[in-house]
Amino acid sequence: MKTIILTLGLVSFGLNPFTGGAFALTPFSDNFNAPKLDTDAWTPGGEGGAKLKQTNGVLRFLVPKNKADEDYAFLELKGIYPGYNESWQVIVDVTNTNEHRGNSAPGFWISSGDDPSDVVFFEFYGKGPKGGFIASFTNNGVYNVGPDLVTNPGVTKGSLKVTFSKTTKIITFWHDKTGSANGYQWVKLGTFSTNGVGGSRRADWLMNDETSYFTIRIFGFSEGKIVAAGTETLDNFAVKSLK
Repeated sequence: MKTIILTLGLVSFGLNPFTGGAFALTPFSDNFNAPKLDTDAWTPGGEGGAKLKQTNGVLRFLVPKNKADEDYAFLELKGIYPGYNESWQVIVDVTNTNEHRGNSAPGFWISSGDDPSDVVFFEFYGKGPKGGFIASFTNNGVYNVGPDLVTNPGVTKGSLKVTFSKTTKIITFWHDKTGSANGYQWVKLGTFSTNGVGGSRRADWLMNDETSYFTIRIFGFSEGKIVAAGTETLDNFAVKSLK
């Protein structure tokens, strides 16, 4: 994902839904069991030859043989924008059986609704030597806020969770190395401060309680690698408010 953000054209499909300080996140979940993608909930996009295909109760990321140097496919959550003055969480299950040495992954993209070049990524690279759960960050489209947060438990499936505190303005990254089948057992990876105060990593995204919000995407990306259907997946997406 390191180079894709610099070439993609960081445009969010969402328009600011807030004209004042009233925020109320509508809970939403999708297990991708329907015959086709719910386009009332998701806006698809991407570049290169990558695809996200909803098949057999799961969302599959794939890149065919006619791959580009960078292939990226995403779904952006439509009409649901967590506010800067509310606490919330978002979860997704992921699998990755490829040994691409850090060059392909499914995951989250969460950006400021005020400036889509301010982004946190949370991705799963499988169990290879450059695998694991990795959080990375940009400020104004540049990876200038410190090293990635990384842990590699050597697994091919798991779950990602991102939480946000309205009090501290900190995003926290959590992982589960077994997935949701046996109940979540979350382990904290680290934190990112959106106002430049505290956190494992930090930057001032210049957001405010009255009008600022976040945009959420789930995605798959590959840097010059073929990704066979079913080797990298996302499932059991859910977002909700926290007290």
